[in-house]
Amino acid sequence: MGMVQAEITLKNAGDVSNVSRGILNEKEIRQTTVQAVVDTGEATLVINEEMRQKLGLELKGTKPARLANNQPVMVTVAETVEVHWKECCVEINMDSCKYRHIATLRNTRI
Repeated sequence: MGMVQAEITLKNAGDVSNVSRGILNEKEIRQTTVQAVVDTGEATLVINEEMRQKLGLELKGTKPARLANNQPVMVTVAETVEVHWKECCVEINMDSCKYRHIATLRNTRI
């Protein structure tokens, strides 16, 4: 089976909220567009530390998680990110650790 990829835009959800409150303007939203591997059976998002910093996502705490090979790891929870794909927007609650960032689906808005 081949690998499926899609172009997605990640946005700092706090920045998006601040635009709606009139605190920031649209151009000040920290965001990045990337090619992402799609796994339709998964509800997580993995990003690296550089991307977390680029999006300005603060770390919030830690929790246990499992990698695809079932290896247990501790990950650090970060702030929420919005994932934009075509006309769809999905809010992701970020989990992260030093080398990987794992996110769980929180809310979907279309």
